[in-house]
Amino acid sequence: ITKYIKEYLLINSNNISLQTSGDDINISSTITDYSEIIKNNGIDLKKTFGVKKIYLITNLNKFSGNEKKFDAYMIDYIKKTEEIRAFTEAHVKKSRYEHSVRVAEMCARMCRQYRLDARKGYLAGIGHDMCKDFSDEDLIELASHDGNPIIDFEKKKPSLLHGRAASVLMREKFKIVDPEILEAVANHTSGIIGMCDLTKCLFLADKIEPGRPQSTDEYRENLLAMTLDDMLYSVLEENYEYLTKHCCEIMPGTREMIDYYAEERMPVEGK
Repeated sequence: ITKYIKEYLLINSNNISLQTSGDDINISSTITDYSEIIKNNGIDLKKTFGVKKIYLITNLNKFSGNEKKFDAYMIDYIKKTEEIRAFTEAHVKKSRYEHSVRVAEMCARMCRQYRLDARKGYLAGIGHDMCKDFSDEDLIELASHDGNPIIDFEKKKPSLLHGRAASVLMREKFKIVDPEILEAVANHTSGIIGMCDLTKCLFLADKIEPGRPQSTDEYRENLLAMTLDDMLYSVLEENYEYLTKHCCEIMPGTREMIDYYAEERMPVEGK
């Protein structure tokens, strides 16, 4: 079969996908349109993968063209994303699930903008709150599996542990081993010093997704015009100001974390 393919994700029987850059591709294989199956599982192809169609390719013999224009990916993301999506939908209230979908879409969008893996962003986003409605006892039990101490502030308010619990569940139940995904999910509520870029994207997506009261189109447009680090600092300061103004208890170390990212934004002398 010879087919013109543009912005399609090609998945072969060895579970490796090939994403095109828009050039003509001559494919000798058996092609099945896999798009509707994925759409029926609630995944938006364009928002999640940045493609219009997904074809399942079996008996892939050869393709012609510039192979350097193809990126190889493992297709496990589709299966894992659906497993985690279904678990989240079954274990949180409807409004929280809808929030999770918006966070996943926003995180995937930000990953594409800042040249990160949008599939990882969507997976982290759809599962970031999967444990939010768990009991305090279950949150403490799960979070204790990550090897980090549970501080007194968290013991007083175990709901703060829902990210750490979800990260543990992703590792133990869903066999997610990607350290960036696990870090992002574990720290999406309060953030940490030294976040990887995926963690920054998930942290921000959770705070600025369209369902948040302050998140107007203009608000998001202004933030998304910034660099990732500038956006992070802006949102951190905004959240800190809000919590302080409303006399809310603030996670220990938050001010120090904000100051750390303020310094990270400063230009290095001589560069």
